Amino acid sequence: TYSAEQRIPQLRKLMEAVHTEIHLTSGAEWPALLAQLLRDRQLPSLLIAPTTPHGQFITQHWANNPDLPALKSYDRPMEEWKAELFNDTPASLTGTLGAIAATGSLLIWPTREEPRLMSLVPPVHFALLKASEIRDNRPTRCWSPARRRLPILNRSWRMGHMAQKIWSC
Repeated sequence: TYSAEQRIPQLRKLMEAVHTEIHLTSGAEWPALLAQLLRDRQLPSLLIAPTTPHGQFITQHWANNPDLPALKSYDRPMEEWKAELFNDTPASLTGTLGAIAATGSLLIWPTREEPRLMSLVPPVHFALLKASEIRDNRPTRCWSPARRRLPILNRSWRMGHMAQKIWSC
């Protein structure tokens, strides 16, 4: 069992053990940090879901900073831009439902706005996680009002051998 103040260090320890980068920032400052990470890695564009709250926030930040890498919107069926998605989309940004400190896992919730391909296809995936949404262990109830299956992505999922658990709610 991990207390609230132990969850971030525990999650960080497990995720960094498999070469995941963790960057702590505030709710207002994360777009600037993301922009810096894109510049540092010389990534020419970022795929976003423009209708999500974080997609709107990043779009506004980018509008005020025209020198940043281009934004690409996931706003049409994959079949219409499959070649570009798979061959010319170096990075993406998605939200998360939270994380599990005990396992070093992110809770990814694909939606119509943020299909699963957004976190799987680009070589670099940035995932937003609120510290308040890091849970100690497996959720005792589903966080989704839809009460569907919840994909829990093991910390090794970007290492080429995706380990995925699906818990029914």
